[in-house]
Amino acid sequence: MTEEEMGIVLSEFKVELAKFPSDKEISNKEWRRKMRIVQKCEVLEKVRKARTDSDIIKETKLMAYYDLLVQENTMNPVINYLLKIRLKSTNWI
Repeated sequence: MTEEEMGIVLSEFKVELAKFPSDKEISNKEWRRKMRIVQKCEVLEKVRKARTDSDIIKETKLMAYYDLLVQENTMNPVINYLLKIRLKSTNWI
């Protein structure tokens, strides 16, 4: 993902987050959707920071995690959970 594409996706996420009402007026399903968007946004911000710091390993790890977040709806929930745990760990064997 290039820097331009990342900027476009981040702006789309921020516009979508602005459409949500306050947390007290939101249903459980909408709240979970909002938290997924927030998580994707945070990961992309970290990827940007890793690129500016020239940390290729961290950038690669975060992009793999972002790809997992994007494919979350089509993946088996158990496998998705195990992969998230594995990607968040610091030890890659």
